[in-house]
Amino acid sequence: MAERLDPQHNQVYEAEDAAFAAERKAGEQSLAELQAWSDQIVSANWFQARWQLLQVAVLDGRGSRHARAHLRGLQMPKRCRYPYYVVHELTHWVDRTGGEDHGAVFCGLYLHFVRRVYGWHRAEVLAKEFRKRGVVWDRWVRRYGQLVHG
Repeated sequence: MAERLDPQHNQVYEAEDAAFAAERKAGEQSLAELQAWSDQIVSANWFQARWQLLQVAVLDGRGSRHARAHLRGLQMPKRCRYPYYVVHELTHWVDRTGGEDHGAVFCGLYLHFVRRVYGWHRAEVLAKEFRKRGVVWDRWVRRYGQLVHG
């Protein structure tokens, strides 16, 4: 059932694991390090210009197998404590379109975030991994970080 509601789920996770393989090899980070990373992203001018958040809490995700964005913050179980997971979950945090969790809008916004946080090269590596796996993304959202034209 979940796959039908979120058909790109597995492909998105496989693509990001491939694109961020070097980050995974560097090892998991502490919650404090991930909180500092999140704070740096959230306080950036490009982020504040659109979302005006003061902070997004990075929380221990014990009892869960997967990282999640929820009202209290980002739930980060030990096996998910990598900086790119924070970027992924922050993308979920701000995507209020109500579409598929890993649909075209989310993937476009995720690529936008990766470009802003990591740079063009890493965003292109992720896009290449998306293409290999047939992941579809909204090109407008990728470019501008918003759904509304104009």
